[in-house]
Amino acid sequence: MNALLPRTHRGEDLQWALTEFWAEHPDPNALLEAFDPELMDHTLFMAGHGVSHRPDFPLQVGAVIIGKTSQGPVLFEGYNYSPYRGSEKDCAEIRGLRMGDELVADEFQHGLIVPISEAGVLWQAFRVMVAASSTRHTNFGINGLEAPTLHPCAALCQPQLARHPAVADDILVQTIAVDLHTHGVLATEEHTLAAMRAMYRGVAIPLTSKQELAQAADN
Repeated sequence: MNALLPRTHRGEDLQWALTEFWAEHPDPNALLEAFDPELMDHTLFMAGHGVSHRPDFPLQVGAVIIGKTSQGPVLFEGYNYSPYRGSEKDCAEIRGLRMGDELVADEFQHGLIVPISEAGVLWQAFRVMVAASSTRHTNFGINGLEAPTLHPCAALCQPQLARHPAVADDILVQTIAVDLHTHGVLATEEHTLAAMRAMYRGVAIPLTSKQELAQAADN
């Protein structure tokens, strides 16, 4: 997999703001409500960093994952990165998860945080946000189901989110269409991860996603 970049300067500023808010209001719902515009805007910003030269996936996708460790709120970010034709698809959501795992593992090794569960889990996610250029045909071509926004891919991202110890089935996944507006408002969808996975049971996975799924199983 491609090496991860550190958090963007904009992401660091937002992380600091979340931490300051949490000191006075240590509640996930209050945090998400207070910072909803900033988090959506940052997800759109991350989508602008996406790189894909794959002819079957010429999209820019950004992801932001908000969660907490024993020391307070955390923000992890990612964008899709396939720098040349034929390169493996590296999804924004999976890069965000990897950033989270790497950063919290480093903090744990330096004694800055402790596990938040008896099972040794170091962090808990409570929102996943994904932004991409999208039409109903876009999601159909990637996931085999029509939708107004691009959903995390059913072949790779959804299973990896579901398997991750920091991600619960009832986590809210918010998807945003960068360039679809209704009366000036961005098109968005919200599903729990469990509901999204249920939507795709029995849906035929497009050929390119099937190939990627087979490659992932071999690695």
